[in-house]
Amino acid sequence: MTNGPLISIIVNCYNGENYLQYALKSVLSQTYKNWELIFWDNQSNDKSEKIFHSFKDDRFKYFHASKHTFLYEARNLAIEKSSGQFYTFLDVDDWWVPEKLEIQIAKFSDKEVGLVYGNYKIFNERKQKSYIATKILKTNNILTNNLLKNYNVGLLTIMVRSKVFDNISFDSKYHIIGDFDFVIRCSLTWKVESVTDLLAYYRWHDNNESRKKDYLHTIEVSNWLSNSYIFNLLNKLDGFRYIESINHLNKMIYFKNNKQYRKALDELYSIKTLKLKIKGIIFIILPSIFLRLISKYG
Repeated sequence: MTNGPLISIIVNCYNGENYLQYALKSVLSQTYKNWELIFWDNQSNDKSEKIFHSFKDDRFKYFHASKHTFLYEARNLAIEKSSGQFYTFLDVDDWWVPEKLEIQIAKFSDKEVGLVYGNYKIFNERKQKSYIATKILKTNNILTNNLLKNYNVGLLTIMVRSKVFDNISFDSKYHIIGDFDFVIRCSLTWKVESVTDLLAYYRWHDNNESRKKDYLHTIEVSNWLSNSYIFNLLNKLDGFRYIESINHLNKMIYFKNNKQYRKALDELYSIKTLKLKIKGIIFIILPSIFLRLISKYG
């Protein structure tokens, strides 16, 4: 498909040489052809630039950051270089199925739709196996409260109308939860749609940013929950309280794993959602070996 609107593909890279070639090949394999690729090199010191320039396609556009920044500031800077009517995002260790762009662009015939996302699989690098992340069954408008209670949006599956960025952008102070914050704020003023199709693969490996910074994730969520703008908009939603409880649970698990038991108990006490409090009690009581088994098979 070559006669549709231009889609800008945002690829942010910092030392991504291990998987970059595979990610870029998945872009070239797209059945939808009217796209540009904005490659934002966040001052890599490996072979990423060399690998990128080995691809000879006029749609590939390279930009080198003047300074290294947090990830979501880098995404905003890359978007400033984009010309498309729609934006979509691919990190260097992930990849797309060939029909990804074609499936999603069809949903934007509804002018009120601002963002579309879909199913993706997690590929375990060590085990060389893949499994569905969170199966998305609905294709209708996803309301803000439902997103808060069951957030299953993978950045690698997001396509967003460029007009959304007239009033909303990624908050550059976040390093981990910037896409979550963006999607929630987008849902307050635009329709958010999902598709049930498998769109992408998220590569799970030892150097994933989200894996390396589990505690930072909980700190960023705490800051997000206490932000006066967010609080005033969302605090009356039961989904907002659910996010609070989930964050206390995640902190509790972090403190228990690091043998900070008093802090873990304080977080357990702060969990307000009954189902999550019961889960927290189980995590506190069970020895770590059983928790690993739950994580593996649960």
